[in-house]
Amino acid sequence: MREKKSEVFYAYRYFLTNSGQLSLFEGESLDRKEKMDGVLRKISDEGIRKETIKGQEYLTIYVKRYGDALHLFKFSKKREQVKFELVKQDIQPNEQLDYPFCYLLIDTTRQLFLISRNTVVFQKPEQGRNAVEGFFQVLLGQTPWNIGLREITNSAPFWESVKDADKIYMLRFELSSPNLFGNLFKTNELLKKVKELQNSELTTFQFNNKQGGLRITKEELQDTVEYANNGGGTWTMKLVPRGEKKKITLSGKLNVKTTTVQDFEVVYEKMTAEDWEARIETVDTLDLERKNGDK
Repeated sequence: MREKKSEVFYAYRYFLTNSGQLSLFEGESLDRKEKMDGVLRKISDEGIRKETIKGQEYLTIYVKRYGDALHLFKFSKKREQVKFELVKQDIQPNEQLDYPFCYLLIDTTRQLFLISRNTVVFQKPEQGRNAVEGFFQVLLGQTPWNIGLREITNSAPFWESVKDADKIYMLRFELSSPNLFGNLFKTNELLKKVKELQNSELTTFQFNNKQGGLRITKEELQDTVEYANNGGGTWTMKLVPRGEKKKITLSGKLNVKTTTVQDFEVVYEKMTAEDWEARIETVDTLDLERKNGDK
């Protein structure tokens, strides 16, 4: 009988960028989808795929497909365990292999990775993100394509931090080159220009004031904050909270959006693409239909 356990999934946007491409062609969006579909098809055909990254072996097992764009995997980290067993009149070590895993759902339409929480595999969410990102980078092989995973986060903590700050010394945005958002964000247009001119995959903007007098307003930065929080990048802020004296550093990475599926081991085989869409919409609020209409 399968265990009735809930699975909490962290939400990430994946970006595929072609480092050899000096301009953004309209056909690149199709190229990205075809590239990711090809990688997933390869895993599906093999059933199981193993890769070693920095001396650690990981593997993926293809579990199920929902509709045309949703793919479910088990993502495992191999580890060796030593158990001590009673052998006759002595206690002897017995080395065993263990494959703890988390679930991984990939949505190739929204460019999403949902990675389930399992602290036996990864103690921190960013460890799981880094491992998954590294695994798929290996699968892309010797091509000009690079993959990056960015947290989808809540906007509220950013503006709450600004409102409650006595002094703000630094604000930094690290923004991925645009390949998903269409004309939804003005920031997207700026990054397109940077991509065309410098072929940059990641662009950093940083604002500093040694006296802690940075002025941060929604009128000027709301669009950039939303771009980052929707998986387009990350933000980091150094400030002194009101009523305190010590500087602290905050990051949007700490506020990753999650969605929960109750009794996952029992229900995932019967779930439909529509069931997943309902959960995905709680973490991804982008108007993709409008984006597609702007192309």
